[in-house]
Amino acid sequence: MSEDADKFESALLEFLRTKHQLVIERGQGTNSQYFRTAYKGKPVSFSIITGTKNTATPPKPGVSWLLRAEEAAPPDFTDLLQSLFKAGAMLVRTMPDGKLRAQWKSSDYIGGL
Repeated sequence: MSEDADKFESALLEFLRTKHQLVIERGQGTNSQYFRTAYKGKPVSFSIITGTKNTATPPKPGVSWLLRAEEAAPPDFTDLLQSLFKAGAMLVRTMPDGKLRAQWKSSDYIGGL
């Protein structure tokens, strides 16, 4: 993973653990590493995607990393994450199982961690 993505991942995990008291578990899929937790009583998952980690759908050239999160509606966790990015930066789609999947690009990150 790129140094930029490593720094973001570390800062995000620290933010979620300390400011929101979340217990975060690390998981490993076929092509990706991801994190699981519960936010406001419901399960959520998220991952940091780079060209060398989570390679199933690497970011396009010029994007250091992507943050992807998935949860059931309402979008409490994704709304929390959106606060770290430019307004309107969140791309959301509804998955076949009804969950919401949101994604943000590194270039839209405004800080706050």
